[in-house]
Amino acid sequence: MGRFVQIVLVVLAIPLVVGGYMFANHLTVRNVSAPDAVYSVPYATHGGTVYISPDERNLLNAGWAAGGALVVAQLVLNAVRRRQRGA
Repeated sequence: MGRFVQIVLVVLAIPLVVGGYMFANHLTVRNVSAPDAVYSVPYATHGGTVYISPDERNLLNAGWAAGGALVVAQLVLNAVRRRQRGA
Protein backbone atom coordinates (compact mmCIF):
# COMPACT_ATOMS: atom_id res chain seq x y z
CA MET A 1 0.00 0.00 0.00
CA GLY A 2 2.76 2.44 0.92
CA ARG A 3 4.63 1.89 -2.34
CA PHE A 4 1.44 2.47 -4.33
CA VAL A 5 0.75 5.74 -2.52
CA GLN A 6 4.32 6.86 -3.13
CA ILE A 7 3.99 6.15 -6.86
CA VAL A 8 0.69 8.07 -6.95
CA LEU A 9 2.37 11.05 -5.26
CA VAL A 10 5.19 11.05 -7.80
CA VAL A 11 2.76 10.73 -10.71
CA LEU A 12 0.78 13.69 -9.34
CA ALA A 13 3.91 15.76 -8.80
CA ILE A 14 5.20 15.46 -12.38
CA PRO A 15 2.34 17.33 -14.11
CA LEU A 16 2.29 19.85 -11.27
CA VAL A 17 5.96 20.70 -11.81
CA VAL A 18 5.70 20.75 -15.61
CA GLY A 19 2.45 22.71 -15.58
CA GLY A 20 3.80 25.16 -13.02
CA TYR A 21 6.89 25.77 -15.13
CA MET A 22 4.83 26.32 -18.28
CA PHE A 23 2.40 28.64 -16.49
CA ALA A 24 5.17 30.70 -14.88
CA ASN A 25 6.96 30.91 -18.23
CA HIS A 26 3.74 32.10 -19.85
CA LEU A 27 3.35 34.82 -17.22
CA THR A 28 6.89 36.13 -17.60
CA VAL A 29 6.70 36.70 -21.35
CA ARG A 30 3.59 38.89 -21.43
CA ASN A 31 1.92 41.76 -19.59
CA VAL A 32 5.14 43.56 -18.70
CA SER A 33 3.61 47.00 -19.23
CA ALA A 34 1.48 49.01 -16.84
CA PRO A 35 -1.66 47.25 -15.66
CA ASP A 36 -5.05 47.64 -17.26
CA ALA A 37 -8.44 46.53 -15.96
CA VAL A 38 -7.85 42.82 -16.54
CA TYR A 39 -4.20 42.47 -15.53
CA SER A 40 -3.94 44.47 -12.35
CA VAL A 41 -2.04 42.29 -9.85
CA PRO A 42 1.73 42.92 -9.78
CA TYR A 43 3.78 39.71 -9.80
CA ALA A 44 7.52 39.92 -9.21
CA THR A 45 9.67 37.63 -11.36
CA HIS A 46 13.39 37.25 -11.95
CA GLY A 47 13.01 39.46 -15.03
CA GLY A 48 11.04 42.23 -13.34
CA THR A 49 7.42 42.81 -12.46
CA VAL A 50 4.65 41.56 -14.70
CA TYR A 51 0.95 42.08 -14.22
CA ILE A 52 -1.45 39.17 -13.96
CA SER A 53 -5.17 38.76 -13.47
CA PRO A 54 -6.68 37.80 -10.11
CA ASP A 55 -7.60 34.40 -11.55
CA GLU A 56 -3.99 33.77 -12.56
CA ARG A 57 -2.89 34.75 -9.06
CA ASN A 58 -5.36 32.23 -7.63
CA LEU A 59 -3.97 29.54 -9.96
CA LEU A 60 -0.44 30.33 -8.82
CA ASN A 61 -1.48 30.10 -5.18
CA ALA A 62 -3.30 26.82 -5.84
CA GLY A 63 -0.17 25.43 -7.49
CA TRP A 64 1.96 26.38 -4.49
CA ALA A 65 -0.60 24.83 -2.13
CA ALA A 66 -0.80 21.61 -4.15
CA GLY A 67 2.99 21.34 -4.26
CA GLY A 68 3.19 21.87 -0.51
CA ALA A 69 0.49 19.27 0.09
CA LEU A 70 2.38 16.73 -2.03
CA VAL A 71 5.59 17.38 -0.09
CA VAL A 72 3.79 17.00 3.25
CA ALA A 73 2.08 13.81 2.05
CA GLN A 74 5.43 12.36 0.99
CA LEU A 75 7.01 13.24 4.35
CA VAL A 76 4.10 11.69 6.25
CA LEU A 77 4.28 8.56 4.11
CA ASN A 78 8.02 8.25 4.76
CA ALA A 79 7.50 8.71 8.51
CA VAL A 80 4.77 6.05 8.58
CA ARG A 81 6.95 3.61 6.66
CA ARG A 82 9.89 4.20 9.02
CA ARG A 83 7.63 3.72 12.04
CA GLN A 84 6.22 0.47 10.65
CA ARG A 85 9.71 -0.90 10.04
CA GLY A 86 10.83 0.00 13.55
CA ALA A 87 7.80 -1.55 15.27
